[in-house]
Amino acid sequence: MCLTVLQPSYRVAEEWIAEHRGIAEAIFDGNGPLAEIRLGDHEDDALARLTSAPASVSIA
Repeated sequence: MCLTVLQPSYRVAEEWIAEHRGIAEAIFDGNGPLAEIRLGDHEDDALARLTSAPASVSIA
């Protein structure tokens, strides 16, 4: 459900791909500290996008 809400908030698909690629590269390179920083930034950004997005589900 979160991904459905987050997807339109990215300006272009390349932005989403680059963000996830950066996290994956740090993990595959064995760079734990960088992976933690990138994942933390990713989580903070997602939370900001989720909390500023209008609700798209209505309950009748």
